[in-house]
Amino acid sequence: MKRSFLFKILSLALAMILLAGVICSCKKSDDGEGVNTDSSVVSTTGDTEINAMNILGEKDLGGETITFYVRSYGGIWDIKSLYADSILSDVINDAVYERNETLKSQYNFNIAIEESASQSYPTRIINWVMAGECPADVITAGGYDMAKIAVQGVLRDLNHVEGLNLEREWWNTTLNAQMSIANTLFYASGDIICEDNMAVRCLFFNKTFAENMGFAPESIYSMVENNEWTMEKMFQMASVCYSDKDDVEGQSKGDSYGLSVQKVAAHYIFMTAAGVRITDKNANDIPEVVLGSQNDITITDRIGTYLNRDNSVYCEDDGVVHLAFKKNNALFMAEVLGTVVSMRNWDVKFGILPMPKYSTDQPTYNHFADGNCLNLLAIPTGNNAKLSKIAFVLEAMCIESNGTLNPAFYDKALRGRYSYDVESTSMLDIILDSMFIENANLYRGDKEDDGWGIIQAQLREAVNSGSSISGVVASYKDLTGTLINKTVTKLKDISMAQSY
Repeated sequence: MKRSFLFKILSLALAMILLAGVICSCKKSDDGEGVNTDSSVVSTTGDTEINAMNILGEKDLGGETITFYVRSYGGIWDIKSLYADSILSDVINDAVYERNETLKSQYNFNIAIEESASQSYPTRIINWVMAGECPADVITAGGYDMAKIAVQGVLRDLNHVEGLNLEREWWNTTLNAQMSIANTLFYASGDIICEDNMAVRCLFFNKTFAENMGFAPESIYSMVENNEWTMEKMFQMASVCYSDKDDVEGQSKGDSYGLSVQKVAAHYIFMTAAGVRITDKNANDIPEVVLGSQNDITITDRIGTYLNRDNSVYCEDDGVVHLAFKKNNALFMAEVLGTVVSMRNWDVKFGILPMPKYSTDQPTYNHFADGNCLNLLAIPTGNNAKLSKIAFVLEAMCIESNGTLNPAFYDKALRGRYSYDVESTSMLDIILDSMFIENANLYRGDKEDDGWGIIQAQLREAVNSGSSISGVVASYKDLTGTLINKTVTKLKDISMAQSY
């Protein structure tokens, strides 16, 4: 993965959140040359400062109103960086207000917001668009929802939308390339919002718990830096941490653990960290099932052994997992990075680590972004008369964020407000530079719902029970390939129909 300019800055910013703060993240990809890691310097293209007027020039949108349907339900994945009503002396709110007011004044348009009031809503969007009653010009939703919506033919292939320069740095070119299927792109990520990268799965550790167990936090960081941070090492450390603290037989909420992790995701977090993939894309940008080598089976079966060999690993629902760490009853917690939003209120001194490698000869660390948590943008079909204006506003808001939302968040909200531990800087750099999207995770629905999720569900059952995955691969690999081809055909047909 190419290193993103803002990914680097996020490494510093997220480290600062270890004591307090609110997290959202902005990002963009670069061409890998001349990257400036000082976010206080506004980016330029040649000698031209990057802002909408310099890049796009003058335009009058005639007072058009562009309506965004926003993922907003009072939860961790709310999008708050699209609109602000007024100046509130809050740097993020005020940067959003400045960006929007500048653009509205320059280009003569308005912004309206419709809130989702729920975390997931694919059927709602599909029905609205099919009935010609969609209330929005732009849709935001989680990755799982976007995959379900895309195959129903109600989203535009963004590659066909004139005015969107998706190859430019104000769009997340790395992530968008991963989400592209058969050279179609029905949903995307860009700098217009700052709540995207928190979906990456990583590892938190309790510094106080570590010190009490004789594990110096500095030595844990050193293992990462010296290429000694492996699953064997992590699970060895975890194995000595179990303690029955409440005299309840077996595992219970009151016990102490070495690792707490969501049972629905434990298998996939460690599989992907070890470099095992369900799918990858071929030269034609088409996903193929790549899982099934003897090495894949050996590694994944070993991970199942790690997760099941003793009481030190606590696999439960997310609330229970969080509670164990919150009460200082777990050394490690594998979770999405966005959990720090809640952790700012926990009485826990914690650090952030990359997921361990399977072995020291593994070339890179690997971290997958959870499709449920990832916020993306899409344009519904319809509104043909407004399409050029919709595209212009999206492009302008992404560009203008360069000098407003991005530096306000990183320099003023985080660097000016919160302290950070230096060690976490390089850890977060590793995590975000190795972040990737697995399309098999996005298209996780049942086969009846055009999803490929059946193999992932079966893998979870096998790994969580400590059984070999060889039977799962034999039974479901070909079926998954068939389901993928069905999805690819649908997306290609939808895109082709839109190109005329």
